[in-house]
Amino acid sequence: MKIPDYNGPKFPEISRTEKPSVQKKSISESSENGDISTKDSVKISSEGEELQKTHQAILSQSEFNAGKVAEIKSQMEKGQYKIDPERIANSIIRETLLNRMRQDDEK
Repeated sequence: MKIPDYNGPKFPEISRTEKPSVQKKSISESSENGDISTKDSVKISSEGEELQKTHQAILSQSEFNAGKVAEIKSQMEKGQYKIDPERIANSIIRETLLNRMRQDDEK
């Protein structure tokens, strides 16, 4: 069975500068019946917390801005939509350079 390529949102690479800290279990004995109770706790690193916030922000956003789409569609129907080729070219160049910089940082 072939699994299709994933085209969903891409998460930024995170370089790990600190290891997540995990607190060890503390064990206490009950004096009445000899039962042992355990208490587990985990502390998430600041990078993990930031990743969780980013993930929640992505999930809370819709995939597109419906208002902007309706506005552009209306402009196109009226023949008023203007394409700015210089803006498109600059955007492509900027994204290409940013991607190359990210790739260089990963090496």
